[in-house]
Amino acid sequence: MSYTFLSARYGNEESTAVVALTEEAGAVALSEADTPEAWAALHGSGLAIEPYSAPPVPALTRIAKADLWRRLTDEEAELLDTALAAAPLRLRRIFEAAQYLDTGDPDHPALRAGIVGALGEQRADEVMAPTY
Repeated sequence: MSYTFLSARYGNEESTAVVALTEEAGAVALSEADTPEAWAALHGSGLAIEPYSAPPVPALTRIAKADLWRRLTDEEAELLDTALAAAPLRLRRIFEAAQYLDTGDPDHPALRAGIVGALGEQRADEVMAPTY
C-alpha cells in the first residue's frame, strides 16, 4: 500500500521504527525490517521525521505503609502510634485497613496532618515520600 505521509515521529531511541500519520490509514507503524517499501517511501518523501521522545515517567503517588514504618526511628514510631490512637475512629480504621497511602486519596491530607503533628513537616515529608 502506498501512503501520503502527513507527519512522522521515531518510535524508539534507535530510530529504527516510526509512527507516521497518513491520509489513507491514519497512524501506521513502520520499520525497515517489517515494512521496507513504506519505510523507503517515507524516507524518500522529504518529510522531516520528528525525534523520539520517551513517554513521561509517571509520578510516584504511593508509599507502602510498611515503608513508612521502616523509615521511622523507634521514638518516632511511638509518637506516630500515639497520634494515631488519638485520631478519629474512621481515620484510624482507614489507616489500619490500607496497605499503602496514596497522595491522591481524599483522606490523605487528614492522614498527613496527623503525621505532621507527630513528627513535624520536614520529617513527615521524608517518611511519607512516595515509592511507587
